Amino acid sequence: MSIDVHNRIRTARESKGLKQDIVAAEIGISQAAYGKIERGENDVNTKRLLQIAKVLDVNICDFFEDRTVADRKIDYGYVTRDEFGDLLRQVRKLTQEIQNLKTFTVGAGNKKKKRKKR
Repeated sequence: MSIDVHNRIRTARESKGLKQDIVAAEIGISQAAYGKIERGENDVNTKRLLQIAKVLDVNICDFFEDRTVADRKIDYGYVTRDEFGDLLRQVRKLTQEIQNLKTFTVGAGNKKKKRKKR
């Protein structure tokens, strides 16, 4: 196995805050065997690599790309994570503007009711 692949597996696991024994248990091997994979002492077959990627919730391609797993953009359908975040911020801003308008119109309605009483 490439030195980069085992390092990327370790980086992905650490970025998820998982310990080796948890990942090992999830894929059905001992912690010692999993540790050897991360140290590059044991080659990992495709099936095992797919299992590791699934447990770490990453795409298997991330283990072979030059950029780190944490830097990878996640696709949300037709948009990236960054684009989704921008959209979410816009929705929150619009929601706040709608709330402000509701407050304004309710306040204006109360003023009209007070005038009618006079």
